[in-house]
Amino acid sequence: MASLLLLIVSLVVPLSEVKLDNKGRYLGGIDASRVFLNPDGSVMAASQYQLWHWDAQGNLINVIGDKGEGPGEFTLLGEALWTGQYYWIIDGSLIRSSIFSAQGEFLGVSPVFFRQFVRTQERLLVIDMSRLRNYNLNYPPVLVEVDYNIDSDGRLSVRKSPHAWRKMTPTQTKLKGNFKLLWVVERDGRFLVMDQLEPRVQIYDQATIEAERRLSDDDEFEVKGMTLALKDFVPAPDRWPARQSFHKMRLWWNSWSRITWFGALHDDLAVAYTVPNAADPDNQKQIVARIDGNGQMVGEPVVFEDGYVMGVHDNRVYVFYEDEEKQEFVYKIRTYEL
Repeated sequence: MASLLLLIVSLVVPLSEVKLDNKGRYLGGIDASRVFLNPDGSVMAASQYQLWHWDAQGNLINVIGDKGEGPGEFTLLGEALWTGQYYWIIDGSLIRSSIFSAQGEFLGVSPVFFRQFVRTQERLLVIDMSRLRNYNLNYPPVLVEVDYNIDSDGRLSVRKSPHAWRKMTPTQTKLKGNFKLLWVVERDGRFLVMDQLEPRVQIYDQATIEAERRLSDDDEFEVKGMTLALKDFVPAPDRWPARQSFHKMRLWWNSWSRITWFGALHDDLAVAYTVPNAADPDNQKQIVARIDGNGQMVGEPVVFEDGYVMGVHDNRVYVFYEDEEKQEFVYKIRTYEL
């Protein structure tokens, strides 16, 4: 714990801070999986029913959606993709996709559903959970490459690769598939993959993908990889706890670490993760660190109590913060150098 205290003392000063124009409104429902950093440097945040989109200076571009089940409405806004011309937004409750124009106009709806968009430098991958059986121990592959087209009338057409890859791990399966998010870095013809639960990068090349493909969904698959030396990382438990009070469940939830983001930073990697907070067991601290090719931390990591790592743009780490100032809800983007 002394090492963690040392990290807390050496908090890194942000390179920049931008206040987002939220019209004085409370967004609500935002977490690490619902903030998005786009390739053009703009940022988005998903509340339960709306997608907010700002430019790099914090100016509001669009507020999209509303509460409901009708056209252009959401009951649980999940994944969102800004293509540069259209918004492709997925509702995790209605199990459908909605398409909006660059001006925020609703164009159309489609039954297409994916759990997560996973952008790499070269392609768009998605997490497809169609083969997961939640109440059985099975290890289906969940990553699928997709090609898509959106026409001017908002019609979405998607062509999935016939071959999924990256099986669910035993750790994910023991926790009943609740921690499904993945991050992928494409480098030198290989895919570097991290999930939410383990401080380990899986390394997939074409031969590994082919070997995995020959197995059934009931078979585990061990992938070569690299364990990361993440300071103070607490491994995930191997099962859900027995039914207990909300407060005890929250304490259990905050007693172990989770990966919240993974990506490329120059020739190295960067990873964000949570750690237990002994001074405040109801909440966790978060760390984002630069990692070299041997899995070791490089330099001083960034440590913070609030905020969500969004990703890297122009070799700066972007963190989304929500705060309250003078009884008004305030949202900011801070950038850091590792």
